[in-house]
Amino acid sequence: MTAGRDLVRAALDALGIRRLALAVHDAALPGDPRDDVGRGAPLSAGGLAFLRFAASLGFHAVQLGPQGETTEHDQSPYDATIFSRSTLSLALAPLEQAGLLSGATLREAVARRPAGSGERAAHRHAHAVAREVVDEAFVSFEAERPRELADRLREFTVRQREWLDRDALYAAAAAEHREPDWLRWPEEDRRLWERIPGAEAAQQARRSELAAKHARLIERYRFGQWLAHEQHSRTRTSGAGVRSSSPAGGWVRRPAGPIRRGSRGATRCSTRPST
Repeated sequence: MTAGRDLVRAALDALGIRRLALAVHDAALPGDPRDDVGRGAPLSAGGLAFLRFAASLGFHAVQLGPQGETTEHDQSPYDATIFSRSTLSLALAPLEQAGLLSGATLREAVARRPAGSGERAAHRHAHAVAREVVDEAFVSFEAERPRELADRLREFTVRQREWLDRDALYAAAAAEHREPDWLRWPEEDRRLWERIPGAEAAQQARRSELAAKHARLIERYRFGQWLAHEQHSRTRTSGAGVRSSSPAGGWVRRPAGPIRRGSRGATRCSTRPST
């Protein structure tokens, strides 16, 4: 592939094009039977193979789609969180190698992969797998707390505290009300971060109450985000010049069909529901 890459680079130079990037959503990355759970992941065997394939063709960079966390009822990456990264994009093999996930869990997740998920991203299944994987990894981490991992998690938590505390508290409030949609929460909790003159003390007290009641859930949320951010950082050093985008317009909601998985990671929209 080196000759082909050199030819492409020479053609780009002749055209005055300095950088050629390939855009693809994480979910559409191709899978590998060894670790595919029905949705693409950059650090999975299939994801890494695709990134290296793109680099060998002469691409200077791979532009990943929005990296935010989505919900089971709305899979659009353009209606995702801004700072929290999607745990759906976690590759399982690196977690097993780190001693945070058992080989049995990885094999079971692969075996449960829905039929047809090699061509169509299985979003709901991926959500279920991500929850189970982060739960197990967190339990493993709590049991051992390896010093190196604990130090990296602590550093991440301190460095990202401004947004991480708010997103983790959102998860706590969602658990408190058993409702992920904040518009359905009591008004008091819908306005926890709103600037309301004279309400600061009550808001802080309520935030502290939720944080204390759901302390373990908050720690688990931070842990999951640390895993997601660590894997994303590793993807950027994979040799493919990976970049990622943020949800367009912040919290702008846009209709989007489910992402289909192509043999080479191509994406296209469909009006049919995801599996």
